[in-house]
Amino acid sequence: HAGHDELAEVLQAHPDIAFKLPRVVACSSYLADVLGRYPSLLGELLNAGRLRRPLADRELDGLLGETIHAGITEAECMRRLRIFRHRELLRIAWRDLNGLANVPETLEELSVLADAELRATLDWAASDLAEVYGTACEASGSVAEFVILAMGKLGGRELNFSSDIDLVFLYTDRGRTSGPRQIDNEQYFRLLAQRIIRLLNHKTADGFAYRVDARLRPFGDAGPLAVSLPAFEAYLLAHGRDWERYAYVKARVVNDWEGTDRLDAEILRPFVYRRYLDYGVFSSLRDMKAMIEAEGRRREYSNNLKLGPGGIREIEFIVQSLQLVRGGTIAELRERELKRALPALVRHGLLPERVADELWQAYQLLRRVENCLQAIADRQTHDLPDDEQGRDRLAFATGHADWPALLKAVDEQRAIVAAHFRDIVFRAGEQPEQDSTAARLAIAWAEGMAVPDANRLLEQAGLPDAEPARQQLQALRDSSQYRRMDEAGRQRLDALIPQLVIAAGRQEQPLRALSGAIRVVQAIGRRSAYLALLNENPAALRRLVQLCALSEFLVQQLEAHPLLLDELLDPRIFSEPPDRGELRAELLARLSRVDEADREHRLYAIVNFQQAATFRVAVADLSGSLPLMKVSDRLTDIAELVLQAALDLAWNELVERHGVPRCIEDGRTRQAGFAIVGYGKLGG
Repeated sequence: HAGHDELAEVLQAHPDIAFKLPRVVACSSYLADVLGRYPSLLGELLNAGRLRRPLADRELDGLLGETIHAGITEAECMRRLRIFRHRELLRIAWRDLNGLANVPETLEELSVLADAELRATLDWAASDLAEVYGTACEASGSVAEFVILAMGKLGGRELNFSSDIDLVFLYTDRGRTSGPRQIDNEQYFRLLAQRIIRLLNHKTADGFAYRVDARLRPFGDAGPLAVSLPAFEAYLLAHGRDWERYAYVKARVVNDWEGTDRLDAEILRPFVYRRYLDYGVFSSLRDMKAMIEAEGRRREYSNNLKLGPGGIREIEFIVQSLQLVRGGTIAELRERELKRALPALVRHGLLPERVADELWQAYQLLRRVENCLQAIADRQTHDLPDDEQGRDRLAFATGHADWPALLKAVDEQRAIVAAHFRDIVFRAGEQPEQDSTAARLAIAWAEGMAVPDANRLLEQAGLPDAEPARQQLQALRDSSQYRRMDEAGRQRLDALIPQLVIAAGRQEQPLRALSGAIRVVQAIGRRSAYLALLNENPAALRRLVQLCALSEFLVQQLEAHPLLLDELLDPRIFSEPPDRGELRAELLARLSRVDEADREHRLYAIVNFQQAATFRVAVADLSGSLPLMKVSDRLTDIAELVLQAALDLAWNELVERHGVPRCIEDGRTRQAGFAIVGYGKLGG
């Protein structure tokens, strides 16, 4: 066979390659088969100088453009896509198995390959359809464009060796095609999506290119295969569920489309990330985890690297839940890739560096084992092998002495991940053990706070003025606001009320504490994520009740600015008032999270800082932790910092429009200065 003779010549000419080849084929039956069927591929990679080195940006697009082009048949397009994939997987596996690439590099190269094949497939399919249907146009006459949205591991550039690729197909708007045979855009883009899936998914004599899963689209299998952007946005607003928010964290446009930034900024980001703290994600995550565990009990996930205890999914859940909680206010957290999200969480104090390091080490090991497992037969699997040969092969591929050594390493890492998952996701929502009073209060609340049982319970909880307290609770329970709440909001409020009553009963003025807390609850009820914040953080709930007992002013501030609830997460709020340096650092940190060109949100950050800083100083004043003269100093500091930030914002905007102001002094031109003079209490 000429091809095998060519391979023999390559190995003879390159002893180092001949030395490393047995390791590659021993680790992967799939690659052994590829070299048996396409023996020229190794020589092609060597001759092009691409076997050992990482890829240049868009290098694969150029190579695919030379082989996938208009004019070839569908069958030939499929053949070339598959052989191209075989060759590039050989290159990627060669680098991985011979220690020339680390785990993140391997995952990214696998993703880059899938991206390139998707773009080439789209180009060929669109060109082929255009011969019959022409160009898809919107009602305005402009060209309607197709968008491929990569989800999951492909979206995060973390694709496995043999992953399915999760895709959502979108197009810009309705209209009709312009060709000899005209059809509406919905039909045209459905045909285009179907053609792409067939080109990649269909199994031929050369195998498959990629298994495509399009079930993450709006309404799943019941929805259209390709969705217009207006319909997509409407779906997310009206029907988007919590699990879809997790899914769209990693969503990424694969093909070249000028509307990518707008899709991210105007549709995806507002859906995924709330502009306020979103602690509701933890309860949603626990529900999803419970469903996975229930499925696991049916299917036995103990050996599953992805879904089993301490597996890859738990690492992803930890990171994504923290991203969703704070990503609405901290832009730096909106990362698709886990390797970038973890350091961002550390920088913003949301994850201890030690925990992040441990999660990253575990992630790399589990993903490497998973990749080597899938490379054996080019099959999507996450289950550790149960046969001796499979175990020995996997241990060899991952560089472990034997199967017990590999299993020990995997078990150790999974135990670490499972512990962190419990600490972060489950302990965040642990409620104090409900004593009998709390349990009975929950029942009384559910039954409408009927007397006299409710009064006796309130007295037992520490509220001697039980009747006024009962009336306030009953008014809340019977309010139209409560009735209008969605199911999740009512459940969160129902869980909160007993703990709120018990916390108020421990204050010196329990009725005042409860009354203020109820007013705050009414103010935040429209955004039930704030209720989730209090449910997920019992200490924050206790601090809220303390503040409500302390001051009417603080209650009014919380009513007017619910974002101030974020301040209750800091245990230092009563004992360590901020100094000027800390205030300045906080303002700079808030501004650093906003793009410099986004003036509206920079102003929003300044306003939020002023409200939060003033609130903290007020708490310090009323709780006695800051002397009166220091209170004046801190309020002056806040005013000066806000003025400076506002001046910087205004100055930069005017300079951008009109240039730098100049003046002449002593015959020389220089930049003009600007001063703000404080009068009255600020001046003093």
